[in-house]
Amino acid sequence: MQIINEQTAPAFAGERTVITIGAYDGVHLGHQAVISHVRQRALELGARSAVVTFDRHPASVVRPESAPLLLTGPEQKMELLEATGVDAVVVVPFNTEQAGESPESFVQRVLVECLATQVIVVGEDFHFGRHRDGNVNLLRQLGAEHDFEVEPLEADEQSGHQTGQDSGHSAHGPHLGEGHGVGGGDRLLHGGAAARVAVARHRQLPHGDAADAAARTRAARAARAGDVV
Repeated sequence: MQIINEQTAPAFAGERTVITIGAYDGVHLGHQAVISHVRQRALELGARSAVVTFDRHPASVVRPESAPLLLTGPEQKMELLEATGVDAVVVVPFNTEQAGESPESFVQRVLVECLATQVIVVGEDFHFGRHRDGNVNLLRQLGAEHDFEVEPLEADEQSGHQTGQDSGHSAHGPHLGEGHGVGGGDRLLHGGAAARVAVARHRQLPHGDAADAAARTRAARAARAGDVV
């Protein structure tokens, strides 16, 4: 796995990427499902797969008084992300300057110039950029301009409950893998919740691709946006 700490040059010259963005603290089963979907789409498109994350949780900069306690340090987080099989992790330094960057600038600098993004997979309530002004609709507009697609994952909760964006650690360990609890602003469905995932543009699954379908179902449990830029 390649770790990209600088976003000043193309990460994969001449190649496109399929990406997802988030804090990815703990790399729980919902995270792993999203990354599995990213890897599958990259395989289909002959592209590279990448996770865009941050050197610290964004909340620690924009609202430190209520920032969540982290489950993993930087090194352990990289180890867990490497275990998913993703091609690259892009680590964006997050400071007050980054917190003030406009959504358009972030997309141009990271998604377009550094990663040549072809597809971005995010939760349907994804927000990013200064004052969280960026959202899925803006991404679609910028995608039309910069030639990338947006695949929002839609979570349809049938039962149980969903943790809030700033929840503490959860007792529902079996959903997380490796004994991790829920934290870092991540949402996850609990209590035996049944979820279905739908890509907003209703892309057909390849016939018989049960593994990808299962990954999307699990990914619904992680479709969220509170831990991003």
